[in-house]
Amino acid sequence: MGAKSELESLKNISKEVKESVILKLQDISELALRLDESRSRYVVELEREKARRAAELEAAEKRFNRINQENLDRYSKMENKMEKLLAEVASTKEMLGQMRVPEALAEIRKVVARPAPRIMNYAEAAAKPKTAAAAAKTPGPSTRLGTGHTLIVASKFENHTAEHVITKLRGVVDAREMGVAVDRMRKARGQKVVLSCSSVEDAKKIEERLKIRGADLKVAKPEMRLPTVIIRDVLRVNSDEDIVRSLRTQNRHLSEGLDWDKVRARVCYRRRARNDLECHPVLEVSPELYHRLIKAGFVYVGLQRRPVWDQSPLVQCSRCLGYGHGKRFCKEVSERCAHCGGEHTGITCRARKDGEPPKCVNCTKAGCEDTAHGAFSSECGVRAKWDDMARSKVAYC
Repeated sequence: MGAKSELESLKNISKEVKESVILKLQDISELALRLDESRSRYVVELEREKARRAAELEAAEKRFNRINQENLDRYSKMENKMEKLLAEVASTKEMLGQMRVPEALAEIRKVVARPAPRIMNYAEAAAKPKTAAAAAKTPGPSTRLGTGHTLIVASKFENHTAEHVITKLRGVVDAREMGVAVDRMRKARGQKVVLSCSSVEDAKKIEERLKIRGADLKVAKPEMRLPTVIIRDVLRVNSDEDIVRSLRTQNRHLSEGLDWDKVRARVCYRRRARNDLECHPVLEVSPELYHRLIKAGFVYVGLQRRPVWDQSPLVQCSRCLGYGHGKRFCKEVSERCAHCGGEHTGITCRARKDGEPPKCVNCTKAGCEDTAHGAFSSECGVRAKWDDMARSKVAYC
């Protein structure tokens, strides 16, 4: 304002110039005011930013102090635990020193280092005579020894039935006169009759009598089945032909000195495995190959080395849990539980869910004392006797 009044008092400057200068002075004054306001706002914002950063720094310091304290507490607890653990280890060492553990470990190493006794296969065990005392201790129903001596009798005329064969057989074979013991006579498929004798001598007597007097009858002995083995966990991509070819070409430890032209080996069926990509093939093999497989304990199949076990020829029904037939030919309507023997499946068995001990339905029917096992257990005495009868029809030698 002072500059404006001084400018108006000057006489030697025109009015237009004075007005122009005054306008410029007013613009400069407004710019100065704006600059002053901008400086004030900057100072306020600067102070505000300083306060915010100070607050963040203080919060970060608090957070760091808290985490540091938590870590210190954790380390302190771990240190206490380590001290307790060291004390327990020291006390355990002291107890082990008093119990002579090093000497006991040395004795255990000596026992483990001893060669394990070789386990006999079924053919060797079957060839070993069984004492009468051991047979008496075997649980299960009483069976007469030597029931595998069987004769198959048929008529020479195709139009004759099994009843015709039985009638002629009774007319030719007089058991009382001949003094022979026949365990059982039953009908079979193809108009045949099966005679089971208690000894080889009785079977020979009946066979000779039929050949002499039974003009219309023909007698034969049943063919012995080949032994079976099971190969565990074989990939399903291997066909039956691939498995047999692997036995011939990949297993030099089996084929040494073996005439494959005289050896039989075929896949009978495949059992299901837990892995859907694998299976358990069951093979029917010649006796010589059977002994070599059981002795080796393993075979190479494709890109696998798999264990090989003896496979029992015994068939057990999964419905009634009986022996000698499968579920397809079972005459029972309801299923039996393998755990308790009740008329329900094992999945819905309440006794099994409650943890009650198993009870074998076959041993219970046979009146055995030991029934505390499942129907599929290898400890079952009834199963052992049926297994012996099934194996008596297998040529292991």
